[in-house]
Amino acid sequence: MEGSPSQRLTDSLSQELINPHRATQPWSYHVPAPPRIVVPPPLFAGEDVTEGRLKTFPSALYSGVDLEVLPVLKKINYEEFFAATKWNEWKYSWRRQAQKILPFLYLGPLASARDKAFLSQEGITLLLAVRNTTSAQAKYLDGTKIASELGIMSCSIDVPGNHQLQAACSQAVRTINAHIGTVYHQNTQMNSVDNQVTTGDGGSSSEMAKVLVYCESGNDRSAIVVVAYLLTMFDLTSVQAMQLVSTQRFCANFDDAAKTTLVNCMEILTAKRDVLTACINQPVTSWNGGVDGQGGMVSKGSKRALDDGDDVEMEDAGAFRDTDEATLVPRRGLAPFQELTRPQ
Repeated sequence: MEGSPSQRLTDSLSQELINPHRATQPWSYHVPAPPRIVVPPPLFAGEDVTEGRLKTFPSALYSGVDLEVLPVLKKINYEEFFAATKWNEWKYSWRRQAQKILPFLYLGPLASARDKAFLSQEGITLLLAVRNTTSAQAKYLDGTKIASELGIMSCSIDVPGNHQLQAACSQAVRTINAHIGTVYHQNTQMNSVDNQVTTGDGGSSSEMAKVLVYCESGNDRSAIVVVAYLLTMFDLTSVQAMQLVSTQRFCANFDDAAKTTLVNCMEILTAKRDVLTACINQPVTSWNGGVDGQGGMVSKGSKRALDDGDDVEMEDAGAFRDTDEATLVPRRGLAPFQELTRPQ
């Protein structure tokens, strides 16, 4: 039951005496955090996961990528490969094994990198370890010994922490592509017949390299690197790439920090592609130089005299001054709190 008007006035005056100020903007007592990135659950059988996905970009839109690997990737029939995958079957014990994300790209834990029978059966040609620098100093997750015994290659990507993975992903992508291109060209030169890369049920010819990306569990650093490879080489969003990896390896773990890292990686790649697209579509600008006595084009010096820019600098200074004054006017009314007026 509500109190009398005099009682409500008394309560209001008491509240003003306790807190004589009022917030002018909505306040939140929560710690600032970026919005949550939701990744849908893995797709199940009967759904076409390759619809609109796993399409390579034109070669002109790749920055820092070995273009010789593109013909190899385009020879793979991804639809047949994913059609043979059983999306709705997953056993808890499979987390100790490596899963095939793409016909040439595997993701797994350290145990799979030490399984000689698995490596020989699948035809793995490169062991790529993603490890912490502390583990590297202790020679942990080192696949050199296993690789030398099997006659394959091994390398590692060492980072101080997961926050540095964003910068290391480009190095991992270059390593994977360089190995795929090298193995493909070596095998095609050795074979007199031009064999086609066979995929579909998961098998492939000896021409196709196979890379196993692994870390301690196969669910953390190595999963981020594999997603970054998908983002770099295929027309996928960060959510689609994480969903695709989770579909193949259900135990892959993408926490909020990993999702943010991959979203940032996707934004950087998108910006690079936008710049390359703008450079391709940019019309030819008019020549700003001169012509020598023989009809040749001579570029104008990039440096200018001190007097050349005085007028421009004065105009720019006035423009900046006007802009500052215009933006400072509305700021005067943005006080965080406002003092309450008390009745006399």
